[in-house]
Amino acid sequence: EWSLGGAVVVTGLVSETGKGLNGRVGVIKGMDENSGRLMVCFDPSDSPDQWKKLKSDGLRSVNSCC
Repeated sequence: EWSLGGAVVVTGLVSETGKGLNGRVGVIKGMDENSGRLMVCFDPSDSPDQWKKLKSDGLRSVNSCC
C-alpha cells in the first residue's frame, strides 16, 4: 500500500507533538524496521535524522491530480 517516494498527509494524531503534524504533507523515505513505522520527510532539506517515524494509520496517501 505504501510506496517509497509516495506523498502522504498526516491525519488523526492526538499527541501534543502529533497534533502539530496533522495536515502536513510529506514523502515516505523508508520503513523503520525496529518500530515498524514509516519514515516521513516533510522538508527536502531535512537530514534522515530529522525524518518523522509515524504509524501508517496516521497517514493517508495523497493522490496526484495531474
